[in-house]
Amino acid sequence: MYQAAQLVGSNPFKALDHSFKNIDTFLDRGNFRPIGRAIENLERALVFDFGEATGLPPHAVNGAFRIILIALLAIVSCNVVSALLRSAGAVSAKHLPTVVLYPMVLAGVLVAGDHYSPMTSYMFVLTGSVIVILATGLCVARDRDMSARRLAWHEVVVMIGLGAVLATTYDLLYLAPPFSGAYVAARAAASGSTSKLLRLASLRRWLLLSVGFLTAFVPVRIEIFRRCRLSTCYSATDPDLTVDALGRTADRLVTGLPPAGWRYSADLLDRAGARTGHVALARNALLAILLVAVVFIAFTTARHLIRRASAREMAEVDWKRSAAALGALGVVTALMPSLLAGLSKRTQSVRPAIGEAWRETLLVQVGWSLVAAALLTVTFGLVGRSQFARVVVILAAGLLCGSMALTLLANARVTRADRITPLHAITSEMATAAIHFDPTPAGNVRRCGLVDSFTAIRPGTKNWVSGPNVGAELDGLMLDIHNARFCEPTNLRGGAVSPPEDAP
Repeated sequence: MYQAAQLVGSNPFKALDHSFKNIDTFLDRGNFRPIGRAIENLERALVFDFGEATGLPPHAVNGAFRIILIALLAIVSCNVVSALLRSAGAVSAKHLPTVVLYPMVLAGVLVAGDHYSPMTSYMFVLTGSVIVILATGLCVARDRDMSARRLAWHEVVVMIGLGAVLATTYDLLYLAPPFSGAYVAARAAASGSTSKLLRLASLRRWLLLSVGFLTAFVPVRIEIFRRCRLSTCYSATDPDLTVDALGRTADRLVTGLPPAGWRYSADLLDRAGARTGHVALARNALLAILLVAVVFIAFTTARHLIRRASAREMAEVDWKRSAAALGALGVVTALMPSLLAGLSKRTQSVRPAIGEAWRETLLVQVGWSLVAAALLTVTFGLVGRSQFARVVVILAAGLLCGSMALTLLANARVTRADRITPLHAITSEMATAAIHFDPTPAGNVRRCGLVDSFTAIRPGTKNWVSGPNVGAELDGLMLDIHNARFCEPTNLRGGAVSPPEDAP
């Protein structure tokens, strides 16, 4: 809620104006994200507007958006796998066992891991960045681009423009051009046409994308380097080439593996002061229904594969080439964001625990899911014509069912641990109070109490003159909508106290 309140009202035009007016200020801090900040601010405005329209508090609206974004991530990731297998010779990849089981693989690796996971914090920017990275690869290397042809003029403009946008949106999107290049190479390798790589339209599209990216990226990084030599920059995006970066990179790489996330999530409730086992979690009606759904999905998927004898359908493709391409792409996809995080001064100083999610974790998890898809491809390729195919299908479905169930319970732990922390409880109440605004004196007293409670946890956030200033920000938000302050300061006797003249 505090982040949502940083906007002056919920006006999207003010959000855009705020983003582009402060470019120089953020350059001094060491990052350049004008488009990304505009999207982030628009997100906050939209979340509040949706809440106003539906009566749902912003944190509930965020939950709905989270489901939509994860669904989009699943669609894009499945298309990456399907397209690569089509390059390996599959006429239609939709019935191949790797493609059929891949959604379960992806669901099993998406462990939230912490409150700062891309799936729980800044989801539009972080989860959205992962979606854009994968979608950029699909855009650069479409089926018709995996052949030699001349590019149309509009393709040149679009690719160069897209590259420039990637360089000015968010740091994680710096990985979109290298991922796209790896994806072009992976599709070429899967098709056995690496000797023709230099003639492919997809390679030309990638080169144009890279030109547009570097045109915006290089001068900005030079300017940031110059400014950061004169003052301290934002540690999260400030790189530091040290030996310690290798260790931190390895930690971030392991963090993307499901067991690391499961283990870390298991300790969250204990640290939050509540002990809740898997059985207690499963007593929740919705969680119980979801666990039953996981088992049902695994059963019906295995039945579908056995009925179609789909393991034998791997004969349609060169499974050795496709497995190698999937595995190599997965390793590159997991390693790049891990290295980006490992080079961060923030990571090197804070040393987050293995399993503790951060902004790069979601993309690392997608990388590991591609490696798992490669292992499935090898397995079904080896047993596709044997009598053990059915047994392998059942074992694979059972293993993925268990992985999905453990991930579901781990994410439930993260959610519950988040809900019982005092700060989350207070901000949720503030969000609800902002949507369901009670104009009575009693309502004002409750809202002022929430601001006081927030300030007790986050000292320095209430001051009417200097920031961070949650009281003034919430007041500005409510004045735009209800023409009343979120909290009208009162004395102990309930009388109104006039705020300073420079208060908003």
